[in-house]
Amino acid sequence: MDSHKRHKSHRKIKNFVPSVLFVAKNAVLLCQPDKHLARIKTLPPYVLFVTFEPFVSFVLRGLVILFCLICPQFFPCPPGVAAAGPFEFVDARAISVDTHAAVVEWVTTVPTNGRIDYGENLRDANRVALAIDVDTTHRTALFGLREGEDHVFRVFASDTSGRQIRTNWGAFRTLGVPAPRIERVDVQELSWRGGRVVWVSNIPVKGFFECGYDTGYGYSKKESAYGTIHDVDLDRFSPRKTIHYRITATDHRGKSTPPHLSSFRTAEHNLAAGAAVRGTFVRNPDASYITDSPPILTRVTDGTTSYFKGMATSGDPAKEEQWVEIDFGRIHDVSEILTFWRRLAYPKKFSLSGSLDGERWYEFGDTHTADSGAGSLSETGDPIYIHTAAIGQYALRYIRLHIPRGAPIHKKFDNYNFVQLFELKAYPPEIEDGFMRMLRDGRERGRKGDGEKGR
Repeated sequence: MDSHKRHKSHRKIKNFVPSVLFVAKNAVLLCQPDKHLARIKTLPPYVLFVTFEPFVSFVLRGLVILFCLICPQFFPCPPGVAAAGPFEFVDARAISVDTHAAVVEWVTTVPTNGRIDYGENLRDANRVALAIDVDTTHRTALFGLREGEDHVFRVFASDTSGRQIRTNWGAFRTLGVPAPRIERVDVQELSWRGGRVVWVSNIPVKGFFECGYDTGYGYSKKESAYGTIHDVDLDRFSPRKTIHYRITATDHRGKSTPPHLSSFRTAEHNLAAGAAVRGTFVRNPDASYITDSPPILTRVTDGTTSYFKGMATSGDPAKEEQWVEIDFGRIHDVSEILTFWRRLAYPKKFSLSGSLDGERWYEFGDTHTADSGAGSLSETGDPIYIHTAAIGQYALRYIRLHIPRGAPIHKKFDNYNFVQLFELKAYPPEIEDGFMRMLRDGRERGRKGDGEKGR
């Protein structure tokens, strides 16, 4: 009998504790005590019980709520519920930097996890490091960095309720010496014989420069001293030619830069630039837009193709002949003559001639037509024809352009009784220096030898 009573009493006690604590949890949930509700939810199952009296349940509810309010540290906020206080970064910086790695420490006011975006510049900051643990202080390692390079990073953090914040971009530089590279290349002082190639490297290097009319190059220059600013003067090419070049460099460790490949075009050598002009191209057909200064006729050799300030208009070819004569001021060897015509008003027949003294003239053909030239646009967007007359090689001081009376012309509008010339240019024959001539002849002999071997 006694044993039966003891067993029954033990069973009541065994059922009492879980029942009481279960009711406590559920009772508090019904009360919804704002943020402390989340803490009560974290109570372990062995402190829950089922109600057996309304009054007891009410008392226990109050005791549990009061305990949560007084001692919240015993019931941490669960995931998904934000802690009280502002959500912001306290600090975010690189605290440990090596040659190929770094550690970024970032601190927030509430527990968070997040990620770091990083790279060598803002455009390429597409690498990501994750911080999975939920905490207020994180130390996240960044690996695979390049030695001696600048890097940028930005931290994104999320708290347990899903709110997100991010830092501004931060920066650091890894230890060591960076790999050599060519950072900038400029072609300066461009001339019809070449120019000056200036290039900058990130660390001291010795450069090797190659150039030529094609990617076989042929001319080269090797530097004897280390430096970061480098230049090469070129004065060996012909006008209006594309010059290809390649730059490589090596630092004191023997590491090489990626090759820099590019090209530039030599300037024209216009013998007629600024030359004195005479003739009948003195008309201003549109005074509301075209200025009278500088003088209309001088625009034939001013080097520009502007409708407003660089075009000369003739008289009426149906009534009298039209002509332009330029004077170099001294004798030059000439091989090409270029004329730039407006495509809305141009001659279909004109001639070119040249002279040493202005008395005896050499004819270079009287059947030139402007529309046989290459189509292009002027500086102001007008459609133009660029007619090129290859005349061989003549020693000349004067060049004359002549449109005979009654010559056919093309005109866009019926009231146009004129032709319009933007520019007249004269080019000398190509002259190669001894080295480039030797290089060209050597290549021609090589190709000839290869052909003979093939036969």
